[in-house]
Amino acid sequence: MSKPKFQIGDVVWRAANKTRPVYYTCLECAGKGYLTVILGDDTPVTVECECCRRGFEGSHGDHQKYEYYDAVESGTVSGVEVSGDTYEYRVPAGEGSCYVVQESDLFTDEASAVIRAQELATERTKEQAALTCLKHNKSRTWAWNVSYHRKAIREAEKQILHHTEQLNYAKTRVKEERESG
Repeated sequence: MSKPKFQIGDVVWRAANKTRPVYYTCLECAGKGYLTVILGDDTPVTVECECCRRGFEGSHGDHQKYEYYDAVESGTVSGVEVSGDTYEYRVPAGEGSCYVVQESDLFTDEASAVIRAQELATERTKEQAALTCLKHNKSRTWAWNVSYHRKAIREAEKQILHHTEQLNYAKTRVKEERESG
């Protein structure tokens, strides 16, 4: 087995990824966080938007997703471990904790770490995109998956039709009430 690339006490740059939230405006409330509903007696009532609600935090007017970005940090190797035929390094993370880092993610210069971190961010983003292409239940065939999702689409289309009809009927009732009142 070869000698470890880094020794305890070496200053290194760690290539890593972090995530950050990305926000998209809610289409239902247009970013307000609430909806105004007009009751049958024409009384306007403001209600919290359920489409962009986040648990106990309430409605924020947006939807939150996460994206990967590259990050590099410098540190000092505090330990070297053998894992099979490769080496792993301990680099302090602060407050008594440490990262266990593969040799491929440690560098002696910041520029090399930045390049590797960008590669990692691209890999993670591709992995997340690839999850869309996986079957949700691996024991089912692709034919079953196609059938299941087509059925779900048909059901959703029926729901859309039903709710569109309900909205259209409600609009005629409001118009009739205004004309008679």
